[in-house]
Amino acid sequence: MTRTYLTIAFSILSCLFFSAASSQAQTQISLRLQAKAVNSSGNLVWRTNLQLAPTDITIDETTLAAALKTSCPSIAEPLRKRILEELARIGADQKILAPDRALDELKDSLQRAASGDTPLNFSSMPPAGFAAPTRAGETLAEHGWSNWTVSFDPLALAVVDYALAIQTKRAGTNSVSVDVKMSDIAGDLHVKSLLPGEGAVKVTLTYAPEDLQKPDGSTRPAAEIVLALERAAYESFLILREQGVQR
Repeated sequence: MTRTYLTIAFSILSCLFFSAASSQAQTQISLRLQAKAVNSSGNLVWRTNLQLAPTDITIDETTLAAALKTSCPSIAEPLRKRILEELARIGADQKILAPDRALDELKDSLQRAASGDTPLNFSSMPPAGFAAPTRAGETLAEHGWSNWTVSFDPLALAVVDYALAIQTKRAGTNSVSVDVKMSDIAGDLHVKSLLPGEGAVKVTLTYAPEDLQKPDGSTRPAAEIVLALERAAYESFLILREQGVQR
């Protein structure tokens, strides 16, 4: 008998998984940023308030790929929420960040979360005339510099990153663990139906030394146990796929 464990590491926009085969498209997003000039170590710099409201983020839905909107009609809302959360987390560090530097950090954060199968292709554009501040207390708003534009491919974030852990009933502290990927399992089981991104799912197979002993006292090869665990892992994986939990 085996036990299955699912470890969720990160999740966003899982409904987009079913659009993974669609063409890449840059979605354009407008951010209304607030920043004030402050003195930092003798220099005037912009300090950006990254605690945005949902109304501060406008997603140009005409730039969303058609297949994306078909598979996930409400894509704009989770995408807006993700950007809000990322900016709030960046702002929580209490660092003094100019708007352009804050968006660089947003890019880095989203890039770390990207699946690797689809390029993020993040870019940002400042408002026309944007420049360094010239006096303390100066704001972006007084110059009409509040609206910034970013664009990236949401499919890069259309994942639920998870790992499967399958173990035998006897597995315990002295167990043997084998780390594989779903692509390895597909090869061993001659499965050719993995979808883009599924092969990268990590799987840990664990068994006890006692599992190698047959009832008649003879020993079965470890490969036999591993193969049985791989079958169990693949069956569990198919259930997760059917329920919409995907990488």
